[in-house]
Amino acid sequence: MARRCLRFAVVALFCLSATGCGFHLRGTQSESLRIETIAIESPARFRELRDLIEAELAANGTGIVDTSPDAVLLELIDERVQSRPVTSSGAGTASQFEIQLEVDFSISRDERLLLPVSTLSTRRIYSFDRGSLVANSSEQRLQTSEMRRELAGRMIQRINATSGEAL
Repeated sequence: MARRCLRFAVVALFCLSATGCGFHLRGTQSESLRIETIAIESPARFRELRDLIEAELAANGTGIVDTSPDAVLLELIDERVQSRPVTSSGAGTASQFEIQLEVDFSISRDERLLLPVSTLSTRRIYSFDRGSLVANSSEQRLQTSEMRRELAGRMIQRINATSGEAL
């Protein structure tokens, strides 16, 4: 019984000290954005990334508009997905691949550039199974989709930081 109480006390003390130092799990903050409306310009091929950004902005109460003189403009300029082998098996075939996703974007308002063209990037490594090409293709699509979600979140953080400094 004494051990159980001691164990509980140690866990409780750890939890209190972790929250007292400002620790938060990544992605759990519900910080509201400092902008009311935003317009997003992008080529049609960036539809998945644009949809992720719009959903996140809408969840934070930011209105999405086509064009407006007082709205912040997020311009998605380019998206690049690259894949390369990082390890190989004894037979000389790739057993792991690295995927890199890069997105170029800029932020402006009233034709004033708030953030010049910037690049966000992320990388992932996944295992490649020569016996299951369908699963490999599915895994690559899943990894790329998760990477877009990550970059969309980071882009919104940049929009928020830029809006706090320059808006």
